[in-house]
Amino acid sequence: MIQSASREVTPAFTLHQMSYSALLHAKSGGRGHYLDTVTAMLLCPLTVEAVLNHVGAYLFLEKSYEPEVWAAVEWLRPEKKLDAIAERSRLAIDKGVAPFQDFKAMFGFRRQLAHGRSVSLSTTEIPAHAVDDEGYLLEMRVPGLLAEWESLVDIKTAERWRASVRGISDELSSAAGCIDPTVVGNGVTYLGGLAAASDEV
Repeated sequence: MIQSASREVTPAFTLHQMSYSALLHAKSGGRGHYLDTVTAMLLCPLTVEAVLNHVGAYLFLEKSYEPEVWAAVEWLRPEKKLDAIAERSRLAIDKGVAPFQDFKAMFGFRRQLAHGRSVSLSTTEIPAHAVDDEGYLLEMRVPGLLAEWESLVDIKTAERWRASVRGISDELSSAAGCIDPTVVGNGVTYLGGLAAASDEV
C-alpha cells in the first residue's frame, strides 16, 4: 500500500512535448495547420524560459545555496538570465551560432504575441500568387499585410527553433551538471521507487 508520494513537475518537459505535438499536426497539413505552426513556435521560447528557471534554480539553490542571488537572477529578462547562468556555469556562449542563434528571435516572437497590439496594415504590392483562380485575395501571401511575427511563421522555422531549444537545454544542463529538463520530467517517487517519463522527442 502506498502511504506517501512526491512528484517533481518539470514545465520544460511538458512544454517541449506540447511543441512537438503541435508541430506534428502542423506538418500533417490538415485544417488549422497554420495555427499549429504558431503554437509550436510560441512554445519554443516558453520552453527555453522553463529550462533557464530549472537550470538556474539548480545552480543557485542546489549546487550552491544562494537564494538572494537567485531571487534577483530569476526575474531578469531571458537574455540576461541566460548570461547569468552561463557565467555561473563557466559556459562560453556565442549567440551568433547554433544552438543560441535563434534565442533573440524566439523571445521577440513571444513578446509580440504576449503583448499583442492590433495593427492596421495596407499595401499596394499584391504578388500574383496571392490571388487565387477565382480572384480572391490570399492575404497571408501578401508580405505587406503580415505583422512582423506573422512573417516568421513557417514549418522550417518551427523545426529549427525546436532543434535550438534542445541544443540550448542540453548545453546549459551539461554545463551546470543537472538533468536536461526537456528530456526527463514529471517523475513520481513512491515506496522508494521512481517512475519518470523520459521519452525524448
